[in-house]
Amino acid sequence: EEGDETTADALKSQLKVASRSRDGLAAEYVNIEAELKQVELTPEREALIKRTVRAVRARIDKPTFEQKRELFDLFNLLAHYRADETGRWVDVTCELTAGEVFALPLS
Repeated sequence: EEGDETTADALKSQLKVASRSRDGLAAEYVNIEAELKQVELTPEREALIKRTVRAVRARIDKPTFEQKRELFDLFNLLAHYRADETGRWVDVTCELTAGEVFALPLS
């Protein structure tokens, strides 16, 4: 009987963790979806994305550290860590964001 209660308590605890994780992911999905809707895809930006994807695909198979660094440079990827009362964040910009900053939450 006591073993059953211990198992049940452990399962309840795991379910709570999984539920919180699912809720966090759902909220993150909603935020990302809203950000994507705000991005205007002009023909120039679309062409830039296609050129960049071709360049990345040419280098993507098991990249070395140096190749990863090259890709970051190709994208002009910049990331800035910050922490505030709402949580921990990485603000990211790159060539494809046209100067827009995307705030990505860290769990």
